Amino acid sequence: MENPGQSGGRQVTAARHEKPSHARTSARLLTRRAAALLVCVALWLPGCAHIGIVGASSEILWRGRTNKKVVALTLDDGPNPKYTPGVLRFAREHHVKLTFFLLGREVQRYPDLARQEARDGHVIGNHGWDHELLIGAGDQDCVNQIRRCEQAVSKACHVRTSLFRPPKGQWDRADALAIERLGYRMVLWTVTVEHKAAKTPQEMADRVISRVTPGAIILAHDGEPRPPLDRHKTLAALPLVVEGLRKKGYTFITVPELIDLSRQERK
Repeated sequence: MENPGQSGGRQVTAARHEKPSHARTSARLLTRRAAALLVCVALWLPGCAHIGIVGASSEILWRGRTNKKVVALTLDDGPNPKYTPGVLRFAREHHVKLTFFLLGREVQRYPDLARQEARDGHVIGNHGWDHELLIGAGDQDCVNQIRRCEQAVSKACHVRTSLFRPPKGQWDRADALAIERLGYRMVLWTVTVEHKAAKTPQEMADRVISRVTPGAIILAHDGEPRPPLDRHKTLAALPLVVEGLRKKGYTFITVPELIDLSRQERK
């Protein structure tokens, strides 16, 4: 899809009918994953540009609600000295403003790159601390992941992020509620640049261009949370994506701009 138990060797049996603790943990994890799967399926139903979560006041975004030919280009997992400078150079040359979802661990390692992203006018989003998957980790781990990244970004860039993208797009209702409590809007994506079916930069670009519709959010990567990952083909594909979509009349905007445009058109 383009988008998202043991107890020290002792078996806990407080009652004859009660499952051992590792079995209960596994059952809870399966339940959370099943719920996440249902939500992800809902995201891909026709017309579901956003999805509402029971108990939450904000919607989760995977594309904008607009008829205008606009698109948001986003990058995950950076900053990274092998790839981020090339992405920033591409953005300057092609006059594109990007939305970066940064890992706090990488911001701490390469604060100058994160600062340059903000200095160049790009939007900074939160991608957690170290790309740990949220599902099954527990609400407090989710909060810790977000807070640690938030602190690293604030120290490096002096900005307060308001957008969050869960690693690999995986989340459940409990995560969504925790994310909202922290003041974040969850942002997923519509189409990815990297895909096993696309072997070359041109194939990667053609695949994206053929799938983009008004309000789409494109996902690419300029980092490698679990090295080694080669992102050079992504860097080569990005100019092709921009040039191809501009020929079709599309304008590139940031995710906050897409949210604002969607809000205006819904009035």
